[in-house]
Amino acid sequence: MLRHGALSFFCEFNSEFWVKAHVGLRPNEQVDRWAKEGADNGPPLNSLIMAEDLIPYINQKHKEKWKARFVGSTNALFYKRIQPNPLKVPWFYKKGIEKRLVRTISRLRVNCGICDSFLNRINQRETAQCRNCGTPSGSLEHIMFMECPDHDGLRTVFFSAILVKTDLEYCQILSTRD
Repeated sequence: MLRHGALSFFCEFNSEFWVKAHVGLRPNEQVDRWAKEGADNGPPLNSLIMAEDLIPYINQKHKEKWKARFVGSTNALFYKRIQPNPLKVPWFYKKGIEKRLVRTISRLRVNCGICDSFLNRINQRETAQCRNCGTPSGSLEHIMFMECPDHDGLRTVFFSAILVKTDLEYCQILSTRD
């Protein structure tokens, strides 16, 4: 498939002559063969296209493929509730947030904290059940926003520290851009 893609690329964007390069480097020798084949067998090119002119097109195609892969994946469903589409820049870009806080919030956003459901996911605990109150999912959402009585004090400290009193759901708070 890679060979076919490279070959069709060279057939579509070939020039009128081919110059061999990278002599002796095995991967480059293969690409050189494809380039020569494209130059020899491809349709004649009436105008030359500079490589710089292809960069925006290639970038756009890359973004489209990344978005399709991101949206079509069955992994990271929790993160997709927070962030349904890939971001163009990281959520913390130009926010002036210190690295330690970025790391903590990022872990919350990907649901990767030391809690029972995470430990179960990485095979360090037999069940995802909350060991404190017995709720079926001992997730970060359960600890931060739900009814687990063992974490009432932590929730109070957390919400008073960030000065937020809201009826928003956990995912809505983590997905906000400001």
